[in-house]
Amino acid sequence: MKKLIFLFVFIVSILSFAVTQKTDFSIYNLSGKIVSGVRVIEVESFRYSYSPDVIVVNTGEKIKIKFSTQDTEHGFKISKINFNLKAKKGRPAEGEFVAPRPGVYEITCSVFCGSGHRDMNGKLIVR
Repeated sequence: MKKLIFLFVFIVSILSFAVTQKTDFSIYNLSGKIVSGVRVIEVESFRYSYSPDVIVVNTGEKIKIKFSTQDTEHGFKISKINFNLKAKKGRPAEGEFVAPRPGVYEITCSVFCGSGHRDMNGKLIVR
């Protein structure tokens, strides 16, 4: 019984530690470049990836994504901030948003692009 109680307390301690830890996003280099006060980031897509696949920005910055594709139609969607672009080969797309509060936001492809579609993802890191 003592072993069970110890195991329970140990697991609860580990879980609470993991939940309360905050990631230090300052170790990441910022993406893109500042043009007229806007952080401009060029993202290229191809089956089944983004380049870059990790984008790093500061909270509150105005962000412009220039999105293009090398092959077929792809999407660039950040659901948690209601941002979505679609690009076709030879027809890039652009969009802007203000970087939300610090955290990690999932980027997914919003256009079915083949068998690896579900694996096509990236991260927006807001520090």
